[in-house]
Amino acid sequence: MLLFAKHVGILPYATIHAVIATVLYVKALRKTLVELSQDEKHLGAQIGFFSLLHTWSQDLHYHPHIHTVILAGGLTKDNCWRSSSNIFFIPVKVLSKKFRGKFLHYLKQYYHQNLLVFYGTAQQYQHRKTFSNLLNQCYNKDWYSYTKRTFSGPLAIVKYLGKYTYPLPYPMLGL
Repeated sequence: MLLFAKHVGILPYATIHAVIATVLYVKALRKTLVELSQDEKHLGAQIGFFSLLHTWSQDLHYHPHIHTVILAGGLTKDNCWRSSSNIFFIPVKVLSKKFRGKFLHYLKQYYHQNLLVFYGTAQQYQHRKTFSNLLNQCYNKDWYSYTKRTFSGPLAIVKYLGKYTYPLPYPMLGL
């Protein structure tokens, strides 16, 4: 299982509209996994995966992150199955850097297309120079992805992730 949690300290999720941030997040994740898995240095195959976006931590704090389950291999250009090794086929540092680059690339793209709306104290990022400084800070920080071997099989993964897809966190229920 793969967990993506972007560096929260430098670019708070609430800096930009949550829906747009989520779109950027998912888009960057997909492009990262597809590009790296197709690279012969890593697997050289088209992988299958599914992801779940979680916006809350176990203690109900706002903590957006994505859980991704990836097949242990993929299809080559010749439609032959290529298995990955026993360890995750993309080094974590490579994965983290690629994801950071993709996310910030799309964030910059959305900024230049005037698709970002900044709120509260984040309104300062409407100015190009301030936004550019923020991007530079983000590029200079380490972003983290976490990988771990699957549980005791596919059913265990589904049960684990199922706990977080329903019910809604208490604040969302209006209690």
